[in-house]
Amino acid sequence: MLYAIGDIHGNVDFMIQKLETIPREALLPVYVILLGDAGLNFYLDKRDDRQKETLQIYLNQREDAMKLLFVRGNHEARPQNICSYDQKKMFGGRVLVEDKYPDLIFLKDGELYQIEGENFMVLGGGYSVDYFKRLMHRWSFFVDEELSELEFGEIMESKGMEGRKVHVLSHMVCEAYSPACYESGRIPRTEYYLQKFFERYKAQIIDWWCGHYHRRYQKRLPEGIVINFCDKSLEEMIKNKSL
Repeated sequence: MLYAIGDIHGNVDFMIQKLETIPREALLPVYVILLGDAGLNFYLDKRDDRQKETLQIYLNQREDAMKLLFVRGNHEARPQNICSYDQKKMFGGRVLVEDKYPDLIFLKDGELYQIEGENFMVLGGGYSVDYFKRLMHRWSFFVDEELSELEFGEIMESKGMEGRKVHVLSHMVCEAYSPACYESGRIPRTEYYLQKFFERYKAQIIDWWCGHYHRRYQKRLPEGIVINFCDKSLEEMIKNKSL
């Protein structure tokens, strides 16, 4: 069983309410993918730990070995920059996990994963629409919120995509289908490079899942690709199919 949800911005009580709607079937693995801005690496102090502990305690008492998989958003630190995270091999790729919270698994940008027989490409990070306001008021802001041009270049040249049909997991979406308006008409680097990724690999993309925009709808493209914009609603990702 595989589900997706958009930005929760640290509201773990709300998240647990959503997780409670998923049937508990002990023999079936359950994966819930949070598409960025979960809010668990935002304050970088004990407040984050309390949020993670609450989620891990909840997961410990479920019968179905549920795991939460996180795509990085723009309002959170990169886990690899936090000393408590260790890199591990999981789902055929590299993930970042803290020993205290083994079921809170952060997916790495640019990694290709195999989860229950399906391929998933992760393209996290994004642009803060209120970038200048955050700088002006000295609000929390992560300078590496977007992948760099070099990082995108390495992803574009990755050999892992060759011959594979994939589901794309991201925080933002490619430029052509973005519903956002930006300060001074600026197109974020993320959306620009996601567009390049889409154009290069669209014959291999099954569907695309994103958060960030706080909207819930689907856009069906002529190529047969479905772009799923997710808000705080829990969405079943692959229906009527044994994963």
